[in-house]
Amino acid sequence: MAMENQEENKNLVIANVSLEKRRKKRKGTVTIPEEIIIFDILTRLPVKSLLQFRCVSKLWCSLIRNPFFGSLHLTRSMSDRLDGFGFFISAYNKHSSEQHFLSASHCAGATAHLFTLSNSTSDPRLSFHLHGLFLIHPSGFTRLNTSVFICNPSTREIARLPSTGPIACSPYPQAHVYYNLGFDFSTNQYKVLNIRVLNLNKFSEREVECEILSLGTNSWRKIEPVFPFNVKGEDWLHEGFKESVFVHGGIHWMLWSKKVIAAFDFREENFRLIPLPHAAIPSEEFTYSDPPYMIQINGLLALICHEHVLEQNKMEIWILEDYQNQVWIEERITFPSSWVDLDSPYPSGAIHTAILLQLRITLVVSFALPIVISSMRWGVAAGRKTMVATATLLLVLSGPVKALTFLLMHGLVGFTMGSLWRLGANWGLSIFLCSFVRAIGAMGYVLISSFLIRENIFALITINIHASLTYMSTASRHQYNSINGCDIWHFWDSAFA
Repeated sequence: MAMENQEENKNLVIANVSLEKRRKKRKGTVTIPEEIIIFDILTRLPVKSLLQFRCVSKLWCSLIRNPFFGSLHLTRSMSDRLDGFGFFISAYNKHSSEQHFLSASHCAGATAHLFTLSNSTSDPRLSFHLHGLFLIHPSGFTRLNTSVFICNPSTREIARLPSTGPIACSPYPQAHVYYNLGFDFSTNQYKVLNIRVLNLNKFSEREVECEILSLGTNSWRKIEPVFPFNVKGEDWLHEGFKESVFVHGGIHWMLWSKKVIAAFDFREENFRLIPLPHAAIPSEEFTYSDPPYMIQINGLLALICHEHVLEQNKMEIWILEDYQNQVWIEERITFPSSWVDLDSPYPSGAIHTAILLQLRITLVVSFALPIVISSMRWGVAAGRKTMVATATLLLVLSGPVKALTFLLMHGLVGFTMGSLWRLGANWGLSIFLCSFVRAIGAMGYVLISSFLIRENIFALITINIHASLTYMSTASRHQYNSINGCDIWHFWDSAFA
């Protein structure tokens, strides 16, 4: 017994000495607050786990509901795993006036029903998501005091916003109403901007009213911002408000007619103008060129100019590096010539630091089909010679891709139609054979395009067909009959699906 007590005392002394050494060692170190460690860990977890952890403690619940937490979680989710993207799908049933919202994972075909809005407007619109929140509102010309919702697909939460204030200067019950979601970093609050364009008569000046709603309050505040541009008699909102971008605490959209960017600051609750870089404005010879495409790249406002893609195989990107001093820097993307042969790449958006491009493959020779068919009146040989001559001309003027496209997509079909016409074939046989020839030509066109751009287009087509069939199957299972419209939005985390 004495030996056991002696051994216990020895272990106790060793433990005390070890504890004393730890205390001395900690005197020169800085302890990290527990909430910071928890914050860093939680922002790396999937959404489904976060929903379960909200009930652990008030601290955890407060951290998870913090807007900065949502923003950081969004950034880390996009940078850590690109396959974590999902889809946020909206489908409208015109018979029941219900708006259904679904979610689908990018890597799995399963879809999940999130929520349904009853007595919804027939033309709802989803604004771009901000920190994972979506704004659901009527678009364009609509009745006043219609329902506006804000939703979080990951938590399946949805809230109806208060009705807007009465109209002071218009006797009409309808107007052009524009909504946009923003965030005020000074007060750590989400805000909704409501702009109403009244007096829609073309022969009278239009009136504009603006209101702000801070989430958490129960009423809209009417504001009277100073407009640095003429707001009466012009479609300044319709011109670029649909392609708006939220950066630096403000919403931005393009005023291409004035060659400037308009911005609304949610902190100052006022408008300002940002001039475009001079090199981003097309010269007079490009009078009918498309305006620059405005996107957000890694939290910075950026413009993509694509007017020189065809002749120079390059695309300019102007990034507003210094927002306060309006300093733009230029970056360039050079494309393979095969991409340009398939028609110019066109910007369609951005994910984190990556720019999404689409190849507008519209290689249509409008005169090809009529020329081959009309020449067949002088015989099959004349039609064959016309087809070969047209392909040769395109080969010299536009290159082998356009020539092959003509042969596969137009020339062979025209020659087949003309031959059947001269043989007096019936309509049923003609339609079947022409469809078969067109299908063979389209398959050859896809194979050539896949080889030129080094992409498996067949796989992309198969994936899109599978996704479409999955959405249709889900809609039928949920009895979403007579769906009038369907919107699909990318989301940052597929864990909620």
